[in-house]
Amino acid sequence: MLAETLELTSAEADLLRFLLPSMSETELVEAEFLLTGKPIDGTHNLSLFDYVVQAWPYIESSAFIDNWHIGAICEHLEAVLAGQITQLLITIPPGCSKSLLTSVFWPTHSWTKWPDLRWFFASYDQRLSTRDSVKCRVLIRSSWYQEQWG
Repeated sequence: MLAETLELTSAEADLLRFLLPSMSETELVEAEFLLTGKPIDGTHNLSLFDYVVQAWPYIESSAFIDNWHIGAICEHLEAVLAGQITQLLITIPPGCSKSLLTSVFWPTHSWTKWPDLRWFFASYDQRLSTRDSVKCRVLIRSSWYQEQWG
């Protein structure tokens, strides 16, 4: 049980038992993640890196080529979403997938777990924001995404 896993006091466990029945599925998933860092539903346990590897062919014509920086960025982005990192600056050269990871894969992966999340994207160049928004839309409309989370 969640109360034992979290090592709650008796009063905290009672409060948790009182609140759980009245919570929506989305609220339960959010609460579980905030308390444990792990989503409730096992189908949503795909790491951001694994998601990137699987989603890559749906928005990029070139083959996915792994490198250490992609896994590192994915881990840091997941830590931001978990609240473990509050400020993150990613400085890598152009052409290293920073925009794809942060503006396409990260939000679409996050929506698979928390569909109520809202994102705001901006860039010095409107064309970049539009490009990444279109890629998000293409990925979300893909058969792969729709079959799993649509």
